[in-house]
Amino acid sequence: MIKDINRPEVKGVSVAVVRTKIEGDAASEWNVYLLNRNKETLVNVFVSSSGYGNAGEKTATMRHFFTEVLPNTFHKIEPIDSAIFGITNEYLVSYFIDNQIFDKSFIFQPNTIQIQSLSLIEPFGFEGLELV
Repeated sequence: MIKDINRPEVKGVSVAVVRTKIEGDAASEWNVYLLNRNKETLVNVFVSSSGYGNAGEKTATMRHFFTEVLPNTFHKIEPIDSAIFGITNEYLVSYFIDNQIFDKSFIFQPNTIQIQSLSLIEPFGFEGLELV
């Protein structure tokens, strides 16, 4: 039965929406990153992203695969348009460590991605909003 499946807790892995200021322009570029703070390499990483709103708004579902994400590094998942910050943005992340599967859903609630809510993400030096 599904209740008998061992689902280990995800630790040291997070998703962040990161702002990069465009030099010589008032605009910003936004990207979503997968952060690995573990001492182990994440293997066969699969990320599925989608957005949805209360009024029926819906984005396409995007799927990304990374062979590995090395320890204490990050990997860019995708760019994100600030026009969809007003809807829920969900990232389903699955990966293996030592042949054990881990998975977690990271959900950015509507209107939580705002410049005033950004902070420095150490040790990577990003300015963004991180979900752990």
